[in-house]
Amino acid sequence: MMLPEVRSTNRVDFIERYARGKRVLHIGCADVPFTQDRLTRGELLHQRLHACAGQLDGVDLSEEGIGIMRAAGFKNLYVADCEKPLSASTPGNYDVVIAGETLEHVMNAGDFLASLKSVCRRDGRIIITTPNNASIKLNLRLFKRIENVHPEHVAYYSYSTLSRLFSMAGLEPTDWGVYWAEKSAQSRVANSVLRSMSRLRYFADGFCVACRPLA
Repeated sequence: MMLPEVRSTNRVDFIERYARGKRVLHIGCADVPFTQDRLTRGELLHQRLHACAGQLDGVDLSEEGIGIMRAAGFKNLYVADCEKPLSASTPGNYDVVIAGETLEHVMNAGDFLASLKSVCRRDGRIIITTPNNASIKLNLRLFKRIENVHPEHVAYYSYSTLSRLFSMAGLEPTDWGVYWAEKSAQSRVANSVLRSMSRLRYFADGFCVACRPLA
């Protein structure tokens, strides 16, 4: 497959642009096991979404994580398995359904996307961000026989495999971007260099995709 032109973007900015002023469902909102630490630091994505969304609901599989968030004052939170129909656990009919860095954690990607689709308005958007299988940072470590993989990840995706998955799930991508993760001062410097080389965008850390539900 010939790869299209894609732009580099900030992952959180991409998500916030779609969430601003909308009725939003945030999938994997607790970010377990980092919930309390990220709440304390003000780095939990749900905090950022709470500041910009018109209405915000959250779903997570972890009762512990949801409990921590409720104790911090967040409301409209649901404990649910997102590989099962979310329409049974949430009010549904959301303008935007956000699944940031969750697709790579699920065993049944088709069931997961069908569940998201079931609670999204026909004219709404499903926002997916997920690591890139071709990430230059991930793959360079293979020279040292190190596979730098999150212990809960079960899959990585490419542009082609994501495109095929979305098509099978009845989702039409309307906006693609790539992001470079910035976890340290050193990575921010490295990313500024990598972004300047347009051909390297296909080796970025991950994808940001907005999808329109089809019938």
